Amino acid sequence: MRNKQIQRTAYVIFLLFLCYSLIGNFRLLLKARNSLSEAQAILEKETEENRKLHDKLVEAGKFTYAERVARDTLGLARENEVVFILPPEESLKELSPRKAERDKKPVLQVVSPWEEWLKLFL
Repeated sequence: MRNKQIQRTAYVIFLLFLCYSLIGNFRLLLKARNSLSEAQAILEKETEENRKLHDKLVEAGKFTYAERVARDTLGLARENEVVFILPPEESLKELSPRKAERDKKPVLQVVSPWEEWLKLFL
């Protein structure tokens, strides 16, 4: 009888150890999945950035890119070409006639309460 009790106790202890081990492995599996999904997201982001950089590299090798850089940053132009230089956008907004209309402050009308009630019912 005593042997059976010891066997049952050993069996229960073994099952508890097995459950504890299973739960620990399940936690590790969940951590690994999270790490894997984070790594996949980073990989997708880096792949997209790599594709954009590759497109820029291909574009930089073309003559049109060099011409655009020369025009935009260096202010160069082709022969017999007229270049128009416009002022910054902020100064253009200051010169706009609509700005004067926007800057006008609305005139507040003082209306007595009895006039408001009259407007409400008529």
